[in-house]
Amino acid sequence: MKKIIVLTFTFLLCFGCSPKIPTTREVITHLFDFRKYSEAGFFISRTPYIGLFDPIGEMVVYVIPARNIEAEINEFEIGVLFGQPRTGQESITVLAIENITREELLYIFVNEAKALGADGIVDILIGNETRIIRTVPGTIWRRETVVFYILSGFAIKRK
Repeated sequence: MKKIIVLTFTFLLCFGCSPKIPTTREVITHLFDFRKYSEAGFFISRTPYIGLFDPIGEMVVYVIPARNIEAEINEFEIGVLFGQPRTGQESITVLAIENITREELLYIFVNEAKALGADGIVDILIGNETRIIRTVPGTIWRRETVVFYILSGFAIKRK
């Protein structure tokens, strides 16, 4: 019984009163800029198109960033021999994940629509998803978290 009381008191002492830490306001803006495409005559909208059009089809594009194997060489100190530091090297294999910008994602999506003959995309949605996959870098099996992007919308040809 004493242990339960002591544990409860210790828990309340450690976690019961947290310090008040002031924070500052943060404003984060993410923009998929459609102006470049609308100026070139390509229509992009989050809402349905009211004018006359021929439907091309519902598009879903998955963009999975590339993962390249890169070797990292780390130097470390082995010890001191006769007053001189001795160092060694080890090579570690790491996966470098491609960085894809919003502009690249939009460019890929618009070009996929143009390849189908569309001059517009309506009901556009852009998001990302995270999945854990099994990879084989070298011969070692391990799990890796992969973020990929999903772009969807309805491709149209305006009349």
